Amino acid sequence: YVFDFEESSSQYIALGTSTSLQPASAITTSGWIKLESTSIMNVIVANNTPTGYNGYILYIEGSGNKAVFGLTPLTGTSWVKATGSTVFTTGVWYHVMGTWDGANCKIYVNGNLESTSSAATSVFYHVDSEGSIGKYASYEADGLISNVAIWDSVESATTIYNNGTPGDLTSLSPIGWWKLDQS
Repeated sequence: YVFDFEESSSQYIALGTSTSLQPASAITTSGWIKLESTSIMNVIVANNTPTGYNGYILYIEGSGNKAVFGLTPLTGTSWVKATGSTVFTTGVWYHVMGTWDGANCKIYVNGNLESTSSAATSVFYHVDSEGSIGKYASYEADGLISNVAIWDSVESATTIYNNGTPGDLTSLSPIGWWKLDQS
């Protein structure tokens, strides 16, 4: 299952404003991505508003081409981010996962922990926060994205990575799971 996102085509998947996609005490976000461009911020999944600091975001940065998981503490003044070490290239599938356990943000690539960053004890969500796959503000993905999931708990990177094979996540009870079947 895969969805091909094209930058500058306003192509993204709106997940809505449900507070069920706004975990309060722990978060895991996960997705598979195969980049077609490394010169832009490739957003996998986000839950925030187009302006200001709020919610969470999982993406590949456009400068440095590394995975980032960020969230906004209750102060709502900046992102707290964990940035990975793997340099992403085009044409290669990667599994990216970000977690927050109520104290730390962590970023995983292909099942391996790459960075931990101290975070706040709670996340700030704006009343208008909306979930999306493939977009945040004016930033859009350019590549293939598959098996995006969100949990209100911290999940095992090894289990979700599944030895490099996207699997059925139903038994892990995500609060949202999008296979992204574009066939």
